[in-house]
Amino acid sequence: MKVRTDFITNSSSSSFIVARKNELSDKQKAAIIQFVEENFLGEKILSPESTEEEITTVIENESLEYDEKSIRKALKQGQSIYLGYVAYDDGEYRMSDLFQDFWKAFSKADNKNFTQINTELDD
Repeated sequence: MKVRTDFITNSSSSSFIVARKNELSDKQKAAIIQFVEENFLGEKILSPESTEEEITTVIENESLEYDEKSIRKALKQGQSIYLGYVAYDDGEYRMSDLFQDFWKAFSKADNKNFTQINTELDD
């Protein structure tokens, strides 16, 4: 008998039906960019305009000492610092929520070119 001791996945899926025109409108493209920025790129915690006190406080409070050199280098190059996380414990549920949240934002941007027909992603 074989016993599996490494990672085991419990694969499940949900289907959905949407109708849309072939080309995305400019409003829909903007909605995609805004959704990605808000949901996948983290929350802005520092910017090049941040004071030394703000930088030190954030690095200490967020336990980012290991990355301090890279953070400071990025800030000097004019980049902002974003912090986010991915919770793998509830991944399936979060993915369903992300799809539903995205479609709401997408429809709100241009509801003439996008229709949700069956987007209930609950198993």
